Amino acid sequence: MHEFNPKATVADTQLQRLSGRINRVVEYLAATFLILLSLAAMLQVLTRHVLDFSFVWTEELSRFSFIWCSFLGASVLTYHGGHATLDFLHDRLHGRSRAYHSLLVEVIVFLIASCLVIFSIPLVTITYQQLSPALQIPMACVYSAVMVTGALIAFHSLARGQAALRSIKSQKKAGE
Repeated sequence: MHEFNPKATVADTQLQRLSGRINRVVEYLAATFLILLSLAAMLQVLTRHVLDFSFVWTEELSRFSFIWCSFLGASVLTYHGGHATLDFLHDRLHGRSRAYHSLLVEVIVFLIASCLVIFSIPLVTITYQQLSPALQIPMACVYSAVMVTGALIAFHSLARGQAALRSIKSQKKAGE
């Protein structure tokens, strides 16, 4: 796991504080979707096995809640720097080299997240008229999880990249 923590290395910037506030909201949303998923699954089991009937919408609600919970969780993971990295390289680096590596990782994460946003826009657009079978909500609401999460990940990686850049600058000043 990538150990770079922008809060531990440099003073908070406005971008980092905003990233933290957004992350708190996303954590609550992800928890809400997890609770919704659990309640829908329990209702499905209860009605199917105890009352011998089932609601048609509970399975779909569970699935859609799982999708949103998973994607929002990826955003929270990025905020905390938990995305996959090559630790064997990062652990062998020290000083500015480590900070440059952290910056490179954040640039790559930002680029991939930007691709998620860009390539999900057509998907969301073409599925806006398509309704889900049971809940009758636009499928764009489900597929927009990719776009929203891509934007959140890009924003968090931008804040973390800014922290890495500030770390590089402060190490240059200290080394001079």
